[in-house]
Amino acid sequence: MENEAADACPLVIADTDSLATTLWERFYLGERSHGSYNAMDHLPRRDLYLVTDHDGVDFEDDGWREGEHRRAGMTEWFKQTLTEEGHSWILVTGEHSRRMKTATEIIDLVLAQRNGFTSPPWATRTVLEGTTA
Repeated sequence: MENEAADACPLVIADTDSLATTLWERFYLGERSHGSYNAMDHLPRRDLYLVTDHDGVDFEDDGWREGEHRRAGMTEWFKQTLTEEGHSWILVTGEHSRRMKTATEIIDLVLAQRNGFTSPPWATRTVLEGTTA
């Protein structure tokens, strides 16, 4: 469904993807325990991961969360894995309004960049010898 959404929409925001599932699998079942590692090879291209920092956000036990003691370690696992695998990411910090402002500003920039009509960074103007520019 995520691949279909990525093909059909200009913007997809997902709370959890195969990469996140893989990291939680690693926590619960050990290193490379199941099939989510293979799923990561079939993900649509991500423009950017927004990693939400655990600092400055109170832990709220909703019955599903693992516990406050895991938050710092999981944040580091996300940062490390995203960096090692060459993904673009930013750490969203601060109180709620600052996080929302950061997230919306960066998403607006990604969309603007994607919708701009410019030459690729490697393109240069070609001038033939014997002609004037």
